Amino acid sequence: MTSPRDLLVCLCSRVSEGELIEAIRAGHRDVAALREATGANTGCGDCLEDLEALLTDEAEQNAPAEGGPQKSALHHAEGGPL
Repeated sequence: MTSPRDLLVCLCSRVSEGELIEAIRAGHRDVAALREATGANTGCGDCLEDLEALLTDEAEQNAPAEGGPQKSALHHAEGGPL
């Protein structure tokens, strides 16, 4: 069975959600840094919104909790929610 973290976020460069999360947690905390570290968003640009959503999700998860669990804003590369 495929894990959600195995899903490709950037189809052009074949970068998975897990690879992006690892890069974010390693300190690459903006789109330009993710682009440089992973190669994501260097092709067609369709994954830009997803990269921004992952950055936001990770920032929220690492912020002090105020109102319980956060929903993921990430959308699959084909346009629908994960």
